[in-house]
Amino acid sequence: ANQVLALGAVTPVASLNVTFSLDLTTSSVGDGFGESFVLGTTAGLVAPQLSIVADQVSKAEGNGGVTPFTFTVTRSGDLSGSSSAVWAVTGAANGADFQGATLPTGTVSFAAGQSTAVVTVDVAGDTAIEPNEDFSVTLSAPVNATIATASAVSTILNDDASLSIAVDQASKAEGNAGTTAFTFTVTRTGDTSGVASATYTVAGAGLTPASGADFVGGVFPTGTVSFAAGQSTAVVTVDVAGDTAIEPNEDFSVTLSAPVNATIATASAVSTILNDDTVVPLTTIGNAGPFNRSLPNAWHDAWIKPGIAFIDHRQNGGNASESWLAANFGTASPGTYGGSDMSNGALGVAGRSAGNTQTVGQEIDGTEALRFGFSAAVSALDFLFTAWNAGDRARVDVFDAGGTAIGSQTTTTGILNMAGLSGAASAVVRTEQGTFAVGRLSFG
Repeated sequence: ANQVLALGAVTPVASLNVTFSLDLTTSSVGDGFGESFVLGTTAGLVAPQLSIVADQVSKAEGNGGVTPFTFTVTRSGDLSGSSSAVWAVTGAANGADFQGATLPTGTVSFAAGQSTAVVTVDVAGDTAIEPNEDFSVTLSAPVNATIATASAVSTILNDDASLSIAVDQASKAEGNAGTTAFTFTVTRTGDTSGVASATYTVAGAGLTPASGADFVGGVFPTGTVSFAAGQSTAVVTVDVAGDTAIEPNEDFSVTLSAPVNATIATASAVSTILNDDTVVPLTTIGNAGPFNRSLPNAWHDAWIKPGIAFIDHRQNGGNASESWLAANFGTASPGTYGGSDMSNGALGVAGRSAGNTQTVGQEIDGTEALRFGFSAAVSALDFLFTAWNAGDRARVDVFDAGGTAIGSQTTTTGILNMAGLSGAASAVVRTEQGTFAVGRLSFG
């Protein structure tokens, strides 16, 4: 730019070489003889310079709307006029990360005397799981200025998390009793800095779906899976109820819903309850029917079969000092029961030690106990009681070979089934109320 020099009073000196010095800080020109030229102005000697800096190193993008990222552009030097520059966004982030789904661009402008201006970049919030992404704002095409620092970088922090559920076992045997735990792992990916949760529900699935009765409590389980800050995995445990029922393998699903501070990437996982119960081949004794004179041993043969080691009884089942007496299958005549423990083929206790001969059907009553011993350990028992009346209640206690009780069950219906027994060597039948006889026993 043209500079105006305001000359002070100078005394001419003929034929004298004079050297002048220019001092920009004092705006004067010296001649070495005490004379000086005074500069009219020094403004404009330094062109304005533009520098950009990010106001934040990073910021979370948010789950919706827009999140503003700001960049400050500073102008230094001669501020007496206006200046401007074009700015544009580039970097690893793509257009979809910004409002309008395009990479932003624009112009930053300075009025006379203005030293700073702010560039605002609106980042679009979303719930997509993605890496942290950098972007830069770069200045170019300056007007009435030069560019000292052209670019500044900021990072869009992913603040989204997603939940995925996976089964820890494709299948598992249900067991014969108690509970069997099936587990499912829920994994949180993305931002794990905060808390998160989701609801889980269990339902039958597939061609042979499980029912509520297959689970503890008799209903389909439901609950909440929760994540503390920093936690990336959590386990959902579903307790399956063990039983001895013969049934097909059954499928069930665990499904996530209603997420809090997260989205759901994989909502469901399926596992299979394996039936581990088998049909036990049973031997049936009893069903002897009325006495047949032509088959005098029919009652004995109906009750004493392979697999039965003994059948005996006590008058007082709770009296350990009383000997067990073998059951009597014989009869003096079909109409009187001459000491027999039989009543039309059903097996009871005659009360042999208290009268020997009765003219009524032999049944289990009072303190009497009827015991069945097995040649080999059995796991299932199926009793059918006869001479049964409303209000009767039978109890069966099961013992192992050492005489230790391993099971007990009662019935008020005249039918009693026991399964899943381990090492059953004998079974004792008593009455808790009423009188009755044993019409049939199946075991295996």
